Amino acid sequence: MDLAAARVHLAEQSRKTFGEEAKVKPGNMGDERWEADPARQAFDVVVHPVFSAGDEASLAGGRTNGWMARLAIGPASVEVDFKAYPEALSAKAKDRLTLTARNATFEINRVDRQGRDRLVWSLVKL
Repeated sequence: MDLAAARVHLAEQSRKTFGEEAKVKPGNMGDERWEADPARQAFDVVVHPVFSAGDEASLAGGRTNGWMARLAIGPASVEVDFKAYPEALSAKAKDRLTLTARNATFEINRVDRQGRDRLVWSLVKL
C-alpha cells in the first residue's frame, strides 16, 4: 500500500471511530482582531473530541442537591493523529478550527504533543 492509499485508509478508520471532520484556518492576531495568515494554507483534518472528567457546576449556585441543570466547566480539547494528517503539525495558537458537522468554530489556544503520534489542541469557543 502506498502512502496516499495508507492515508486514505487511516482517515476512513479514524472517521469510523468517533472522529469529526474539521477545517483549520491559520491565523494571527492583528491589531486587536483575528486575521488570516496568508503564509500558511488552510487544511482539512479529522479530530477526536476529548471529554475530560472535569467538574460540574449547578446553575443555581451553591451546593444544593436538587440541581435543575448541570453545566460542564472543564476545558474543551481535541486530539489529532499527525501521522495521518502531517499538516496538523503546522497548527498553532490563534488558528481557527471549525467542526464541519456541528458548524462550530473554536480558536486553538494551545498545541501539545502527546506521545509519538498525536497532538492535543486546547480550544476556546468563539
